[in-house]
Amino acid sequence: MLLAFLTIAACAAPLKEIDYYDVDTQALLKIRSMRVIDDASRAQGDYRVLGQVQGFYCNPRPPYAATPEATAIDQVKLRAAIEGADHIGTPACVSRKNRDIRYNCLSTVICTAEALVAD
Repeated sequence: MLLAFLTIAACAAPLKEIDYYDVDTQALLKIRSMRVIDDASRAQGDYRVLGQVQGFYCNPRPPYAATPEATAIDQVKLRAAIEGADHIGTPACVSRKNRDIRYNCLSTVICTAEALVAD
């Protein structure tokens, strides 16, 4: 069972950073007004979940970015905007400071959040 999981995990397509120049103006404008909606705010508002989105930060060489988690969250917002979301839920981020062979990075940060639409 464990071997099957590891095989599937190794074959999954790696995440890639989205280049801002490849995104249409509408999505870029949406990111400027996009907010992170915490659980308390979600309970008070009407939001529909479009799905989960992930953002990725890869540092292939020193020096490290000053805010790698913020960079990964920006990528989450960008993917959410492309999906048509107005906001994102509170992101959960995982940082790896050791070499990540899969991505060929010295450090990586992967953040996941729900893409939300205000109803």
